Amino acid sequence: MHTPKLTVVVPCWNCEKYIAQLLNCILNQSFQDWRLLLIDDHSTDNTAVVVKGFSKKDQRIAYHLRNRLPKGAQTCRNMGLSLASDSEYVIFFDADDLIAPYCFEQRVSYMDLHKDLDFAIFPALMVCEDHKYHYVYGYQLFDDTLKALLNWTLPMVGWTNIYRVLSYKERKLEWDENLLSMQDSDFNIQALLKGCKYAYADTKPDYFYRIFKTNGSISSKISSKQHLKSHLHLIKKILLSLDVGQLEKYDKDLECYLLKFIRIFATDVTTMKAFVNIPWIKVRKWYAIRALACAYISPKAIKLLFPKIKRLNARNMQKWELLMNEKYMDIKSYDKLYGFQE
Repeated sequence: MHTPKLTVVVPCWNCEKYIAQLLNCILNQSFQDWRLLLIDDHSTDNTAVVVKGFSKKDQRIAYHLRNRLPKGAQTCRNMGLSLASDSEYVIFFDADDLIAPYCFEQRVSYMDLHKDLDFAIFPALMVCEDHKYHYVYGYQLFDDTLKALLNWTLPMVGWTNIYRVLSYKERKLEWDENLLSMQDSDFNIQALLKGCKYAYADTKPDYFYRIFKTNGSISSKISSKQHLKSHLHLIKKILLSLDVGQLEKYDKDLECYLLKFIRIFATDVTTMKAFVNIPWIKVRKWYAIRALACAYISPKAIKLLFPKIKRLNARNMQKWELLMNEKYMDIKSYDKLYGFQE
């Protein structure tokens, strides 16, 4: 039986309105040696019907129902990883996004030419439903990508990358099933900390991350009480993953990274108390005191209590926005080609 060179893993849940568009994009790829694994997180709409309809027409498309707990995209991705173990490369996509017809060819060819890489990062474009604004991903802002991630500038996400299967198997990389959000950042941070070699591919954007008005606010979801325990788990995990030298090197970046969580935790005193008792934070008494004060006063107090970190974060975000504007002007001419301004 033929083993495809590339496996694409797509978690799906209640995406009957959009999944066919992604499937058609995949069927129209110039590179054809692929296998698509759609892992259904127990949808309650007709997602399974749509996917199985495509699967009957093309055996490279396989439908799987999540067969274990916990519920969530991270579990679905791990299921896909285990099923992709015989391929050379693996890519993770979201069910409601789009890809360019050259996406697979561009990514596989790049990895074939760079045998020393564990993964590569490709440009992607955010497209909003009303077409009023765009963001770009997959471009290098800092020489140090971990620094970029800790500063919330998102140089890469799960879907910007292609991974060499052997590399993640050797390093025992997997998606953290305890996380309810920010799984992409965690997966990529762990890849960096485990020594994965990577490169930014200077290519055309090949992935289009779509934002729909019906999605609700992402910021409101990650700030919800259900996510607070997940955030604490992520913070502890990252701090424990860094060695003494790295903790010292990224000291200011970590303070910047944690500031976003302080804003989230400020809505719940109990969670904030757990946060300031994390050893790395607890020894920074003035930092911990100010964080706790935000929970008792107001999340808005962050501006007054953390002025230096706020200014540093603002400078980094401004630098990112300038880069995004520059890159977006470079790729704006592609809009009509991909049908985003019909």
